[in-house]
Amino acid sequence: MNIKKTSLVTEVVIPPARGGSETRWLLLITCVVLVCTVTAIGLRVDAGKDRPLESWQLNAFTSLRTQEIGVFNALQTAAQEINETHILEPDRWMDIDDLKILYIPPFVEDAAWHKRGEIKWSMKILDPGGRHLALYKGQPTTPAVRGTFLLVMLHDHPGAGTSTAAEVIHAPYKIWLHDNAGQQFPEMITDQALIKAGWKQVIALTGDETTQRIHNTRP
Repeated sequence: MNIKKTSLVTEVVIPPARGGSETRWLLLITCVVLVCTVTAIGLRVDAGKDRPLESWQLNAFTSLRTQEIGVFNALQTAAQEINETHILEPDRWMDIDDLKILYIPPFVEDAAWHKRGEIKWSMKILDPGGRHLALYKGQPTTPAVRGTFLLVMLHDHPGAGTSTAAEVIHAPYKIWLHDNAGQQFPEMITDQALIKAGWKQVIALTGDETTQRIHNTRP
């Protein structure tokens, strides 16, 4: 006797899950994120507009000539190198020869130096021992740059006595510009004294102005 086994196949139809609710929630969350992002950007832009330049400040990218912007940018980079070196060697500041040997613009006399006014740099240390405050003054010898640049470097050493000038300026460095191409070193380094003498602080206000704003102190 032959017995045939019959398999019963049951077809079960599973209806697709309705994703309408999940889709709506996803779209809602996306819209909320977009609205928050746009609002944040708008507030940031408005905040920047509410902080106009002081009368004694210059925006590097709107007030300087092309070659002057190049000098300013180079000074920013050089200032960081000078400051880091001074942290490692607190008893001295890098002098002009040091900067030239290391090919650090705008001090090195390369092709860019010739295009950017062929600036002659000199250095002056005001506080006793040369530990805290150093000035780097650049005077152009061609019309490519209209005035005198001044890089003011300051570094506080814990436990060391500071001069009155050092107590006034607390940022690592500031960059100033004087319309007189033959301007001499200032005798007193405070915002008030520099402003009174005709110097203007150069800052960089671009998409992110925070980096330079931290160097600003109201007189």
